[in-house]
Amino acid sequence: HILPGADPVFLAPLVQLEDLFEIQPDPIARLAALGGQDVETRLRLSRHDQRLLDSIRTLSVSARSAKVLGHIGGARAGQAALLLKAAYAGQPVNAAALQDIVVGAEAVFPISAKDLPGLSGPALGAELKRLKQVWFDSDLSKDKDALRAP
Repeated sequence: HILPGADPVFLAPLVQLEDLFEIQPDPIARLAALGGQDVETRLRLSRHDQRLLDSIRTLSVSARSAKVLGHIGGARAGQAALLLKAAYAGQPVNAAALQDIVVGAEAVFPISAKDLPGLSGPALGAELKRLKQVWFDSDLSKDKDALRAP
């Protein structure tokens, strides 16, 4: 076998969802649907494709919202992950969720280091991380003022 451990069981549902929503077929998403062992090594993927495959795989099993998936992975990985998650579950995809992926991909975290002038070093990093999690938990809805409020 070229790809030991690969299983095509989720490939057909993914292809059907791509067709249903008229989404351009994504070979890396389809590779993620197949699974397998040592995919990156056996297929000699580029670093970009390796990162994309890892992102799709990780996001496809995430419980995060569509907007957050789009923000974390970008539009391509977020969309592929959402479709793959639906293929895994045998569930339909809400068209609004596909749009939320794009909204999330375009969203910009409203806080930067300059918004936290009293912090530096590891404390700054920890606070930025905490605030980003709060933002994710709000489905990317909290603005700068809401995030900075005690």
